[in-house]
Amino acid sequence: MRIAVMGAGEFGSQFGYALLKAGQDVTLIARGRRYDEIARDGLRGKWEANVIPPDAFTVTRDPAAVGPVDAVIFAVKTYQLEEAAEQIAPLIGEDTVVIPLQNGVTAGERLAGIVERRHVLEYATSTPHAIGELGGPVTPRVEAMRSVLASAGFDVAAVDDIRVPLWQKLVQYAALSTGLAARADLGQTATSPELRKLVREGAEEAAKVAAAEGIPIEPGAGESVLAFLDEQKGSPWRSSMLKDLEAGRPLELEDLIGHVVNRGGERGIPTPVLRVCYLMLKPFAQGALPPGGRR
Repeated sequence: MRIAVMGAGEFGSQFGYALLKAGQDVTLIARGRRYDEIARDGLRGKWEANVIPPDAFTVTRDPAAVGPVDAVIFAVKTYQLEEAAEQIAPLIGEDTVVIPLQNGVTAGERLAGIVERRHVLEYATSTPHAIGELGGPVTPRVEAMRSVLASAGFDVAAVDDIRVPLWQKLVQYAALSTGLAARADLGQTATSPELRKLVREGAEEAAKVAAAEGIPIEPGAGESVLAFLDEQKGSPWRSSMLKDLEAGRPLELEDLIGHVVNRGGERGIPTPVLRVCYLMLKPFAQGALPPGGRR
């Protein structure tokens, strides 16, 4: 299968590396310093020391130089979605599928507003990963992409209602934003009684919003996230948003925590814990505040 990875950051590169190792024809599309790094050093797997040398695959800055492909792994940040979606037109042929990897629940619809809706599948990086049609049951092309990704080592399920795993992941992400607002990694969050209380309450708030959106979230969302945290005690893992926050980069705030808070407000569902986290992070949504606090 001919596959283009649009956005070769940490996550996109993991997919590119695994698909290349599985024998797929993969082109990575990157820009700036990331393009220079890949073109010079090749691709390194996240969990192994092996490197795929740069002469074993194609990396380019320009989607127009690639031409139509069978699938586009769309791995840019949520705040880059519209700009990047406009750039992938040269990659899209009659039967091309575009698979957004963004966290949250808005990427598929936003992407469908720019490329034709029929090209878009949705993907949830939950456990296991999940892939499905944008508003429809499993189809042969969903099964085909699931098979390709599984052959590359991804634990991925084909699902009839992709909204469920997308919202389940968002509920967890929103709940863990309490640790994010405190600048705590997963291990620190897991062992703090105060943060654990906020995680539980934040998860229940997000689950109520999901239910109001018509998503069948199982009861006990708070305890479920705490059970996940219990498995992370001692883990120094830091979310990509926490890394961005600490580095002074823009945050994927509006389509994650912000979406839950805003949808809750529209539906009259209070989200006091998540709202405070959102407001604490909002000043940093465009990156670090300059000296004096004014942009």
